[in-house]
Amino acid sequence: MLILLAVLASGQAQEKLKVGDIKNGKLLITETSKLKAFLMNSLEKSGTLSKDYKVSYAPEGNRLFVYFQVTGNVDHVTNIGVVLVIVNNEAFIQEGTPESSPGGPGAGGSFEISCFGDCQSCLPNIQWVGGSWLPVVFCECRMGEGNCHMSCKLVIHVSVY
Repeated sequence: MLILLAVLASGQAQEKLKVGDIKNGKLLITETSKLKAFLMNSLEKSGTLSKDYKVSYAPEGNRLFVYFQVTGNVDHVTNIGVVLVIVNNEAFIQEGTPESSPGGPGAGGSFEISCFGDCQSCLPNIQWVGGSWLPVVFCECRMGEGNCHMSCKLVIHVSVY
């Protein structure tokens, strides 16, 4: 809910926030500043996101997980990413279920992951499981000894009347 409030407060999105396009089967981030602002809000504006990003594509081709390396975060977050929903070759941060969802009724929307810990490099390990909307993600130390943890946030919409 904190993520959604941050996005709505900045006036960036109502139900979805377009951040890129799919060209030749690859993500092209066209709204880098919007995507980074979304992620920096989750980091409470602490740290710096890398210029480069990594992408893991769902086998169904209708969503992907994009993540950035983080340096200088006070909570020791080393990577942060979000599931983007692909509709008509456009990539969105989506707060609800898109028109077509392989996960069934009620499935869908975006999901954010942060990896943090005291090892040198705490990275997400992403596995897409057929029939599931969200990937199986866990964070692991890839360099150095120490602990690596994960926090998750769902991007949802709540209407209060």
